Amino acid sequence: MAQKVKKPLKAFRIDGYEYCIIRFNTHGIAARREGAEELDEDFDSVTCKRAPEFDTYAHLGKEPRKALVEVHGWWQECTYCSAHVSEDNAARVWSADDEQVYCSPECMHSDAIREEADRTERLAREAEAA
Repeated sequence: MAQKVKKPLKAFRIDGYEYCIIRFNTHGIAARREGAEELDEDFDSVTCKRAPEFDTYAHLGKEPRKALVEVHGWWQECTYCSAHVSEDNAARVWSADDEQVYCSPECMHSDAIREEADRTERLAREAEAA
């Protein structure tokens, strides 16, 4: 019995009404379907184009957010205030894992305070329930 050869994943850029994303799949139609679902848009309202410049990230299953900004010139939303952050934003700050971007050190600090407050509240609720 012949062993089925697994096709390599390819990168596809899915453009919706407001946002675009990269999806990895062996076929464009499947990538378009996944992208439309993630963007919460109809299949017919999104476009799908090959994006070979992102193929090197296929083994990760996602494109690193930092690479989108620093290498490919895209923008991302600040994790704290949702402002657009691009390579032109000199004050941008990345989290240790390079997946969270902030438009400024102040937003990064404010997000850390919010996270700590949420954690403290959650622990208090758990202690109260116990």
